[in-house]
Amino acid sequence: MPVNVIQYRSEIGVFYNRSSPGVIRYNFSIKKALVNFLINCIVLLYLIFAQLFADQFRHCFFYSRKAFSDILLNFILTFFGMWYLQLLLLLGGDIHTNPGPPQSARHSFSFLHWNLNSVFSHNFSKISLLTSYNSIHKYDFICLAETFLNSDILSDDNDIAIPGYSLLRSDHPSNSRRGGVCLYYRQSLPLKVLDLNYLDECIIFEINIEGKQCFFLLNYRSPSQSPLEFEEYLTNFQLSLDVISNKNPFLFFVIGDFNAKSTSWCKNDSTTNEGREIESMTSQFGLHLMILFYLYANNYFTNILNIFTNILTISYDVWV
Repeated sequence: MPVNVIQYRSEIGVFYNRSSPGVIRYNFSIKKALVNFLINCIVLLYLIFAQLFADQFRHCFFYSRKAFSDILLNFILTFFGMWYLQLLLLLGGDIHTNPGPPQSARHSFSFLHWNLNSVFSHNFSKISLLTSYNSIHKYDFICLAETFLNSDILSDDNDIAIPGYSLLRSDHPSNSRRGGVCLYYRQSLPLKVLDLNYLDECIIFEINIEGKQCFFLLNYRSPSQSPLEFEEYLTNFQLSLDVISNKNPFLFFVIGDFNAKSTSWCKNDSTTNEGREIESMTSQFGLHLMILFYLYANNYFTNILNIFTNILTISYDVWV
């Protein structure tokens, strides 16, 4: 299995890279060299006097029974060797006392979810807006709901392409222009898709962060489902959660537009049957509501995005 040398060296604390933003430049100067030289001289004098008065101070740390001339020679060679090594390090110009990549670049990832209500609208202008927005925030992956994509648009079509990102889709099963979800992810991101085929308009994927398994379930549920269709949806939803839960993930996100309401999510809202059942299902698997977005339309508020997770101590930014 190939080994990423830079990643390995950063993990064990040995990192040397002139182009790395984590390396602090240390410019050489005569003043710094002289200061180091004087400090080493003081240390050398202390060692010599410690040896000279070893008989009087037998508890001295540097006391030895070797001949004084041999010890003095060793001290001098060690002194000049250390000083020469320090000069080489200073002349290197980019030695960091605590080497490694910036701490802010570790243990973090970012993603975006947008219920954009049709990729086609306004001549694909939403993809252009998304690309421009992502050029600032540089997300690891982007989740979209209600894409309205079908077989008329291929995944490699330039109208829906984002440079540097691969695309995964789960269109509406009827191939009509409604519903659907898609996922853009960095081409360098080691992402693994779970092909469970339980839920329509759903993408389940896994990424590995610092050796820990992290799972994401992206789903759109149509508000026009009949009671029988909703019961079938709940069964398949539970089967999907069961598979992920059995893998004992470190981190688990459920993302999407579920078109459901619950007073547990918003006290000023009413509880629908769909909201009650989905809340019960997510609670059963230890998932907690992380973010809930609302949109005002047609004189009433409707939730447009739910994000559930199994970990409550997560730092995040919300962009509306």
